[in-house]
Amino acid sequence: MCYASFDLSDPFKIHLRKHDNLKPFGCSYCFKQFSSRSVCRRHVQLMHENQKRAGDGDNDDDDDID
Repeated sequence: MCYASFDLSDPFKIHLRKHDNLKPFGCSYCFKQFSSRSVCRRHVQLMHENQKRAGDGDNDDDDDID
């Protein structure tokens, strides 16, 4: 598929989701979908800072592999 290489299996699994267009993690504010929980969290921090301060939505699970 590509020439990327990984030392650990979890980053590899996340990378494969991009090739398969799998996006199992959704933003609880705008419902945009992401291939990893960390990218979804970053989106919330950058795009929904005001809503997050109000205490809505963000589920802070650390598990990035489903």
